[in-house]
Amino acid sequence: MAHTVQGQSFTVNYVIEPSTGLLHTAWILSKAEADLPRKGSDKIQRNFDFASERPAN
Repeated sequence: MAHTVQGQSFTVNYVIEPSTGLLHTAWILSKAEADLPRKGSDKIQRNFDFASERPAN
């Protein structure tokens, strides 16, 4: 599935493992799920970047 979502934007929810601070699981929200108010849903667009988005050196 990873290659089918490349270059697209999605609204997701995710769970961070408290003991490690690492991503435990993530899932793409449907339009109906994304429309539900959630704590923090307007805080972070995303907290990562892709090498392809970085300026060329």
